Amino acid sequence: MQPTTASAEPIETIAQFLEWYGREEDRLAEGQDQEAHAYAELLRQRTTQCSAMIQTIGDIETQLTRMEAGYHSTFAQTSGVQQACADLGEQRGRLERMGLEVRTHLDVYNTLGPVSQLLNSPGDRVCLDPEFLPSLVRAEECIAFIETRAAPAGARDSELFLMRFAQCRMRALTLIKMHALRVFKRLAADTVAKAFEKQQQQQQKKPAAVGGGRSAALYVKFRAAATQLAPLVRALHARASATAVGSTERQILLDVQNAYFHSRRAWLRPYIDDRLKAIAREHEEAATFSTDNARVDSLRDWCAFVMNVCGDEYGMYYDFFSADVDSSAREDRDDISSGDGRRRGAFATSAALRSYLDSLMTMFHEHVRPVVIHESDVSVLAGLSLTLLAYHNNSSSSSSNKNDGRDDGSADSP
Repeated sequence: MQPTTASAEPIETIAQFLEWYGREEDRLAEGQDQEAHAYAELLRQRTTQCSAMIQTIGDIETQLTRMEAGYHSTFAQTSGVQQACADLGEQRGRLERMGLEVRTHLDVYNTLGPVSQLLNSPGDRVCLDPEFLPSLVRAEECIAFIETRAAPAGARDSELFLMRFAQCRMRALTLIKMHALRVFKRLAADTVAKAFEKQQQQQQKKPAAVGGGRSAALYVKFRAAATQLAPLVRALHARASATAVGSTERQILLDVQNAYFHSRRAWLRPYIDDRLKAIAREHEEAATFSTDNARVDSLRDWCAFVMNVCGDEYGMYYDFFSADVDSSAREDRDDISSGDGRRRGAFATSAALRSYLDSLMTMFHEHVRPVVIHESDVSVLAGLSLTLLAYHNNSSSSSSNKNDGRDDGSADSP
């Protein structure tokens, strides 16, 4: 193909050829420069984008740095708030405990008014108020609180309140004593009057019926009074047992026990004396119609009668007083071997009850002693001795069984 010029004319001369060659060379060069320019432009764009990205990364890094600084600042402030909250919580706990302690102190001090008002109420039936024993317990709780907490802490007027609560406690125990003395005195008078009335009504009947009427009068009213009086006396007994010998509480309990024994002894002694004499007369009259020995038979019935009376008095005493054994009784308490080899507790009683029962046995001894002294028949003396020995052994076994029943909480009422 023959080259042509721009006007599509054939190249015929060297000038035309050089012109055509120059144009082709320029066109080729222009094509190569366009591709290089395109790559250069693309490189400039990428450079601009990278610069923008670097700037953005820098901005982000700066923002992250500020955020980190803000986080540390917030963390420090939060820790401070948390510590402040913890301190406030501890302070609140201390204030709550202090408020509870103050409220407890106030409750203790405020108890004095109602307790004093109840114990100083007029009349002789304060002890029968349902709130009497709970008030006594509250007074003792307040005394223990002041002694163990308020006084060591130096609470204001603690010694004054301690003294007043102690006075309330002693006032309550004294009221129990006064009420018990009135009740025992009234019971003694009622028992004498009731027994005398029955004796008058039965004078025309056989003598044995008179004794039965007296025996019923001796126990019915006392057992009826034990329902209301026993809780008070046992409360006094429990507090006296917890104190030292010679304390005021023990003296109050001793006064109540003495009043009880006096009221029982006032009519029981003549009753026992009359019954023993009546039994002796009955056997002497019967001896005129039989060959039996009247003295041995009388002694046998005497022993049975006195044992029954002592058993009834033992049960009657524990209808009023606590079954706790005092220190003197514990020292005397021992074990008795029964026939089957088992160990049984001895007949443990309080020292006051033992003394009272001994006084009843003294009357029995006053009747038995002349019989033994004036008896000259050896066979009768032997019969009297065997009778006393038999009832002595029987009383020991009965005492052991009574003590076991009381220890098991299943003792029968006499």
